[in-house]
Amino acid sequence: MINISRAFEWDMGHRVTNHASLCKNPHGHRYRMLVSVTGVIDEREGTTTQGMVVDFGTLKQLIDEAIVDMYDHSFVYWSKDDVMRRFADENPDFRMYGLSFVPTAERLVEFFAEEIKRVLQKKLPALRLSGVELFETPKSSATWSVEA
Repeated sequence: MINISRAFEWDMGHRVTNHASLCKNPHGHRYRMLVSVTGVIDEREGTTTQGMVVDFGTLKQLIDEAIVDMYDHSFVYWSKDDVMRRFADENPDFRMYGLSFVPTAERLVEFFAEEIKRVLQKKLPALRLSGVELFETPKSSATWSVEA
């Protein structure tokens, strides 16, 4: 089995409700996500994927459709955050998504990993998600990995 990775970037805002410092304010980040998948190298001669686990372009298209295109230039918030929920309700043209959890890096990476697993199972079942690292800043990240 071979592990390959592809990086993705998008801009997204959030608010960490009840946080003790500045993160309780609505703010944004340039998120960077590294997605790693595991699979078998395609050894079939003459195929467009010969020598590959998956074409990086195919992986990009799937992740873009499932996550990047939806969340780029959007704002995510905890659905129990009354302030942000009211703002979202009053501004239906804004790309705002209420989530069932406070959108910390840890919870977001878990959420994105589950979505990626669902998409891979449906579209590329020969691949397994092995890891997702979500950078909220260039120096701060949260990582989801397959349980041992």
